Amino acid sequence: MKKLADGSVRFTYRVKKGAKIAVTELTAACVNATADALPRLDISIDCDFESVTKDEWVNAKISLQLGTKTFASGNYNGSGKVKGRGNSSWSYDKKPYSIKLDEKASLLDIPKTKKYAIVASYTDSTLMRNYITYKAYQDLIGIDYVPKCEFVDVYLNGKYNGIYILVERISIEKNKINIAEADEGNITGGYLIEKNVHGRVNYKKDQVFDCPYQANQVKDYFVLEEPEIEDTELRREVLQYLNVYMQRVHNSVMGFSSEQYAEYIDEDSWVDFVIVQEISKNIDGNLKTSCWMYKERDNNKLYMTALWDFDLAYGIVNWSNADEERNDASDCPGSGTYEDFMIINSSCPWIKKLYQQDEFRELLMERYTYYRTTVIEELLSLIPEQAAYLAKAEDANYKLWKKNFSLGVANLQTWLNGRLEWLDEVWLIEN
Repeated sequence: MKKLADGSVRFTYRVKKGAKIAVTELTAACVNATADALPRLDISIDCDFESVTKDEWVNAKISLQLGTKTFASGNYNGSGKVKGRGNSSWSYDKKPYSIKLDEKASLLDIPKTKKYAIVASYTDSTLMRNYITYKAYQDLIGIDYVPKCEFVDVYLNGKYNGIYILVERISIEKNKINIAEADEGNITGGYLIEKNVHGRVNYKKDQVFDCPYQANQVKDYFVLEEPEIEDTELRREVLQYLNVYMQRVHNSVMGFSSEQYAEYIDEDSWVDFVIVQEISKNIDGNLKTSCWMYKERDNNKLYMTALWDFDLAYGIVNWSNADEERNDASDCPGSGTYEDFMIINSSCPWIKKLYQQDEFRELLMERYTYYRTTVIEELLSLIPEQAAYLAKAEDANYKLWKKNFSLGVANLQTWLNGRLEWLDEVWLIEN
């Protein structure tokens, strides 16, 4: 990335085409790249942030001051609570946090809610892998909810802590996952479920139920994220119901029963899920962690929803340093290369089996072909656009966290173009 005299930014990226390397330059206007371009989010508490944990909410004063970008919701001053969040991300120096406002509010035009998070993107030197995913995929056909988000400069107790992504937290709400809530008289649905693994579910160990397959070195689980059921007997009954239900899903997908997979799997949302995860080669996208789904009342189908957690996607192969984005995968075999499937060829039996079904695979190819000139083009265009928007604010973030933004952006652009070229060969339907 090179900053030009007129304030614009020039990006150079390379795409390998067989034995040849294609070099492309793209220039983006940097009209918003001023010191106050990003909204400023201040969170103040009565203790040091070093004492904040993932287990206990801490009272907080929260304010938001707009930058140069226009938002109808305006500035914000209020109160709420804050606590730590994340699994591996909580172990990094730049920590992520959950926010719970005392009253529902729209921050940066995100629909009114109490539940927000600030995502640190520590492993992502571009800071934008989550952002471009959430923004580009707002209009998917099959997945009916993708979180809304915006970039912010975060100040903790008045001290600058870097660029974060302010995002609404996943929950059953009218403007988010709009399904009927669970009812004691009808326990067949109203459930928000996350796929996770042992070691990452202890904070909700009372709401964990078994996964009917084991695809990871540690035990696979499902977590009933919502509702939180306080009544012990009712919770036991619901978890038992979900255990039986997931086994039926498993049997139908794997062909172990006479019931067809389409009776239990919502094809539209699962097709979109596979496309998004394969484009990004998200290492957690093989139904390992941060994979969200819901089940409605009186409906057997399991719906994928709420795309989440792409910090380790789009070519990142090293858990600790996103600048080492190369084609030689180390920690995550296969994730850094342009070629080959990742989650389809992963240890997750459901996705592998679904892709073997002609009807599912044909729908996926049709959907990918449609998305190639719509949301995927939006995904590509967001990289230089947001790099230009972040260019000035990133200087302060770099001084604090020493992440190579320019190299990261170039690597991301190069990798995504190479990845799409390969997917076009296997999925794109020519007219």
